[in-house]
Amino acid sequence: MKKTAAILCFLIVLSCVPTSAQRSVEAYGFIGYTGVNVEDWAGTGFPLREYDQFNSGYYLQVFPYANELFSVGLEYGYSYLLYYTFFNEFTTVERNVDATRLLAMIRLFPQEKIFFEGGLGYYFFDGFSDFTVGLAAGYRFKVLESLSIPIKFRNNFIFDSAANIIQPGIDIGVAYGF
Repeated sequence: MKKTAAILCFLIVLSCVPTSAQRSVEAYGFIGYTGVNVEDWAGTGFPLREYDQFNSGYYLQVFPYANELFSVGLEYGYSYLLYYTFFNEFTTVERNVDATRLLAMIRLFPQEKIFFEGGLGYYFFDGFSDFTVGLAAGYRFKVLESLSIPIKFRNNFIFDSAANIIQPGIDIGVAYGF
């Protein structure tokens, strides 16, 4: 109980320190859920034996341009989206679905520590790519003058011809502002 209270007090103190930089380089890790009808998306023609829609990954964001209201940048990352197995006529087939992604990003700052993001880009799967829209809301905890820990709730909408995918999750990162 004392440890939890100490951590909570530490986070409250961090949230009171003003942040400054909006131009930044940021690295994130995330976890979430892949929302899709897996049988429709897989398109195997066979019933699925098992599947898992837990997703995770990491990405890097760079925001080289900023003014008082917004920043513009790029995002590049890796996403593990889902796993499924099915039995065809001869054997059990296992598939891990992952992709790299590249998005053009804009970040708005209605307050100094609160931010909203939007991005347009593509997920690059094995042999094909899908258009995506990413939306997020986040909060930055300042650690040092140029260093903060952003936490955001994010959802990527992946537009696939077989079945559209939603990818909600929580992202935690480290940001260096300049």
